[in-house]
This record gives sequence, C-alpha cells and structure tokens, in this order.
Amino acid sequence: VVCLQRARPSPEALDEWCQVLKWTKWLDAGLSFAMPELWPDADFDSKDVGSILEVLLATAGATRCLLVGKASGAQLAVEVAASGVLGNRLAALVLAAPGYLVPVAWDKHISVPALLVWARDDTVSPFTGVHDWARALDGWNAPTCVREAEAGCGGHDLGKLLSEDEGLGITLLHFAAATLLLADLDERAAELDSVVLTEQADHLVKRASLLCDELPSDLIHLLAGGHGVEDSDEDVRLLLAALDGKAGSQSTLRLQAAAYELRTWLQGCQTQEPPTPVSE
Repeated sequence: VVCLQRARPSPEALDEWCQVLKWTKWLDAGLSFAMPELWPDADFDSKDVGSILEVLLATAGATRCLLVGKASGAQLAVEVAASGVLGNRLAALVLAAPGYLVPVAWDKHISVPALLVWARDDTVSPFTGVHDWARALDGWNAPTCVREAEAGCGGHDLGKLLSEDEGLGITLLHFAAATLLLADLDERAAELDSVVLTEQADHLVKRASLLCDELPSDLIHLLAGGHGVEDSDEDVRLLLAALDGKAGSQSTLRLQAAAYELRTWLQGCQTQEPPTPVSE
C-alpha cells in the first residue's frame, strides 16, 4: 500500500496515517505500507511517481501495489493509472477527497479498480465534487465504488473519518485484499497455459491464501464455484488449487470465473449510490 499525499511532513500527517493503518488493519493483514515525500511545491508527474513506485516495489520485494491518494495526491494517482506507467503492477486506487475533477479521470481506457471515499463536512476538498468524480469513474473499464462515511463527519482527516465510521475501515481492508487477489487471478489465468509450477507460483498461492483470510467467507465460497455447503477451508483449498494448476485443464476456467465473481462483488456489494451533494 502506497500513500500519495502532496504535503510537507508533519506530526499531524503522521498521526493521521497511523490512525488509517489502525482502522484498516492493512499491516495486520501482512501488507507493507510506504509514504514517499511528495512536496506540494515540487513538479511531480506520473512518470516521476512511477519511478518512485518502482523503487518502492523493488525495496519491499512486492510485485504490485495499491495506491491511496488524498486530495491532489488522489489526482496524481489517477494520472499514474491513466499513463499505464506501472502496467499490471498497479492493482487499484483508493481516492480520498480528491478535490476538483482532473480531465484524465474521464479516460475510459483506465482499467484499474477504484474506491472513492469522501466526507460531507470536508471543507478543504468540498464534497460537492463527488458527483463529477462518480460519473467519471463509472466510465472506467474496471469496478469502481463510491463510499461516503456513514457518520458524515471527519472533515479532511482520513484517520478521523475512519474512527467515526469503523465500517469504512473494514471496507478499505476488503477492497485492498479483493483487488490484490483479483490482480493475481487475472495474471495467473493469462499465464497458466504456458507456465509450469514454479517457485513463483508457490509464492503467489501463499499470498492468495493470506488475502483470502481477509475476505468474507460467502465471497470466498462464490470464488470457489459456489457449489454445496459453504466451507471456508474447502473453498480456499479449491481456489488455491486453481491458482497452482492442480485443477488440471479446468484451472484457467475456474480462475476466470473467480475473477468475474470478484469484479461483480467489487462493483455491486461494496458500492453506494452517489449521494446528493450538500449545497455550497
């Protein structure tokens, strides 16, 4: 998980992101977290950020990342997604109070899942922009979700927003696990016919097992085929068998079906209708 926030380092910012990690439980789930310094007066573009992300991925030994952008950092995250600079190494975006809509957000070729999070009482990035962003994200070639804090408060502080709405923290954890798993399912399905079982495949299976631990059992049952009585252990075993090729010639079909179910769940089960903006 990589945070993009164009702000000078401060105790307040550090406390905010400590609270984000507390409520999302990303570290408990085994995910790494990084927050590169992106000074607000520096002229960063998507290529610059892509280079930074490549270094972070290499340092962490990770194959892909989830970008969490706040305010202008969210706008920058969308520019990174639209540029394709990371390819399939970018799993998804979380856009927190992204402010005004950047033109590149209308790019219908963006194929990265996204979750838009905003508080009604945000006075730095006014909530009135939520509808424009929702319409733009709806045109993306990927599942997109809009999530307003149930409490409707928290302002521009994502940590405070999460403390006011604990369900939002669970949503962010599920979104991270689901999108990272989706990226693995897609990649493995594409390469399964030409790649034999390798150490890399073993690593992918272990990672998928950890991600499955963070997802609802009814979703895992759907990913495993949805047959018979729900059994968490058996459902995970079936899904992992498809990932490592033990399902034989049916592995690719099972992975494609699981990816379809996961996309449907991301688009439907976690989506709220775009709320009515407050008056300016």
